[in-house]
Parts: sequence; C-alpha cells; structure tokens
Amino acid sequence: AVARPFLVELSDLTGETAGISVLSDDSVYYLDHVAADASVQARDWTGEYAPLHAVPSGMVILATADTESLNAYLGRDLERSTPNTETEPKQLRARLAAIRQFGYAWGYEEFSEGINSAAAAVPGLDGGSSIALHVHGPAYRFPDPEQTHDIGLALLVAASQLSEQLEGH
Repeated sequence: AVARPFLVELSDLTGETAGISVLSDDSVYYLDHVAADASVQARDWTGEYAPLHAVPSGMVILATADTESLNAYLGRDLERSTPNTETEPKQLRARLAAIRQFGYAWGYEEFSEGINSAAAAVPGLDGGSSIALHVHGPAYRFPDPEQTHDIGLALLVAASQLSEQLEGH
C-alpha cells in the first residue's frame, strides 16, 4: 500500500506499467503493479517469479548483494529466458558494476520477448536491497531512446522516496 502512489506516479510519467518486486530466494516476486492507460498493455506479472539475472528488478537487487551471495548466485547454471538473457558470470559482473555506478538497470527483451524494462533498487537500512521498483512496456515503443536516462533517474527518485517512507513505518 505504501508503494502504490509511487507506482501510479511512475506509470503516469512513463505511460507504461510500473511495479514493485521483492527478493524471494533466487528470484524476484512481483507484488503489485499499476497498468498504463495505453491501447497496448504489457502483461501483468503480479504473483509471478523471475530469475534475478533475467530482469532489471533482479539485477538491481543483485548489484547490492554481498560478495558471498553474489558469487554463490553466479556460480550456478543460469537459465536463459530469451535469446537476450545474459548468463555468463563475467558479463553479468561487468553489468552489475555499471548498475552500481548508475543506480538503475535496463533490460531489453531479456525475460520476455517484446518487453523492455528498467528498475531501481529501494535502498535498505543495511546498504543492500530486497525491493525494486520497475517500469516495463512493449519493446516497439518503450523506451524512447531520448528518455532512458530520465526514466532511470525517475526510478531512482521514487525508490529513494519509498525507502524513506518505509523507514518511517
């Protein structure tokens, strides 16, 4: 309930579906979403799980993981969800370093063909994260290449504000 206003704001800002997910073992679990008012909708993932390495929500959470947890995750066989899913540990480590630098992640048809998404982790008190906010939409229209950084920044702001709200509860 605390996250809902942030999802509405992100959906209104981007014109796409916004959602929240939480870490669940080696996956993210999609808790809730707010659908965009668009003629073509992205599928509702609420109640579904996705591998951490295959979605931006999972990647931003992995980027905050401690070294031992990260090594354990990357040390197992990682499945491909689509031909675009990265499964090579060296490439994933490089990507996680970039996510740590920018604070947000983009995924281009990596979990579901035809769907692109972006996410930012909701900072936790310990510096890690087990919650992420994301926005996703059909690849043919999302993202507008001129807005990728702005969308990433909007996710970061919303994630930071949600963290402050959660700390207050």
